[in-house]
Amino acid sequence: MRHSALIASAVLLTTSGLGVSAVAKESRPNIDESNMMRFCQGEVAAKYSVSSRDISTLPVERKGSNYRVYGQTPAEGDNAMFFYCEYNQHREFDGVTMTSDKRSASGGGSAKDSVEVENMARYCTGMAAEKFNQSPRYISSNEPTRQSNGTYMVYGQYNESSTFTQVFTCTFNSNGVFKGVKKI
Repeated sequence: MRHSALIASAVLLTTSGLGVSAVAKESRPNIDESNMMRFCQGEVAAKYSVSSRDISTLPVERKGSNYRVYGQTPAEGDNAMFFYCEYNQHREFDGVTMTSDKRSASGGGSAKDSVEVENMARYCTGMAAEKFNQSPRYISSNEPTRQSNGTYMVYGQYNESSTFTQVFTCTFNSNGVFKGVKKI
């Protein structure tokens, strides 16, 4: 008797649309990996009230079983907001996280998230690719070095021409927040 009552309740919840898993699954579509960059741009544009044309993203990366898309707005320069979009293992969008915002005259750098030390070289490569208009596959970055003041520095390079190699550095504060990239 109790078993049939449980089945009837489950059927009623499912058919009425009150089943939590059915509603949650419906509201979070799976995003194909080839569309994650574009989807991320749309979410950032809506969340921060910027034009999607002013958003630049890097290719999709795997982070454990999840997916991540790094980017910035505006697409060029140091005075930008840097962010990443996160997707779970089912390719469902989990949200946008701002890593730093240098758009205001207040000096910016207020971070909601930091870059883990083991990811700093890859993050630096992506930011250098954007700033210097290079493909990330032609940029090499060394492992980060911790400075005496607690900050981190990543050295990198790319071939600007067949006879000239450009060297650059990325800096991160002591909490791992990306501060900038510049040629040296």
